[in-house]
Amino acid sequence: VTGTIDKSLTIASSIRINSIDYAMLIPGCKIERATVRCAAGGLLQAEVYCIGRKPQLSGSTVAAGVTFPSDAGTAPYSFQDGGSNPVTIASSTPDVNNIRVAVRNNLTPIYVLGSKIIKDIVPMERQLQLVWSQLQKGITEFTAATGSTDQTISWTLVTSGPTFRFGNTRITRLLNLPYVVGSVAVETWGAECETGSLDST
Repeated sequence: VTGTIDKSLTIASSIRINSIDYAMLIPGCKIERATVRCAAGGLLQAEVYCIGRKPQLSGSTVAAGVTFPSDAGTAPYSFQDGGSNPVTIASSTPDVNNIRVAVRNNLTPIYVLGSKIIKDIVPMERQLQLVWSQLQKGITEFTAATGSTDQTISWTLVTSGPTFRFGNTRITRLLNLPYVVGSVAVETWGAECETGSLDST
């Protein structure tokens, strides 16, 4: 994943308390984890969890230097936007029905004596994880997992558009493989990635 895990930012939102508008500011935020997920037939969902130092209330609706994003005016991404078989594992294209990408920075808040405010937020080791479920049609992933073979995995969000790419990915766990009479066998796998990127094309 490119970029620095030590980058901080300020989160701002406009709120109304007792008929008075305020700007809520949380300075010194760092991203603890970010998750992107999607299931067949659903919309792409993203979630970011941050740790900040001290919330502040400004007496105006918009604090100085704060800008809010505008509506992109486009429809959100959905699972079918990536085309048929948007997930590729090595050279195979399994029938995936849901997938989740999670980046964890494992932040450690540092407190010191005499202060109620976090002194610093220190990033530790970064983890990049994948979890996906697919129709069981073979033993490709099982062979990769038991053989400790690194894989290259990609997930196309939009055809000829944004694509997640993961290198040196090790399939580490079989999370679920139920066999129920009268139902389709769906296996759920988990993997750890050494590298990852979100390309525009």
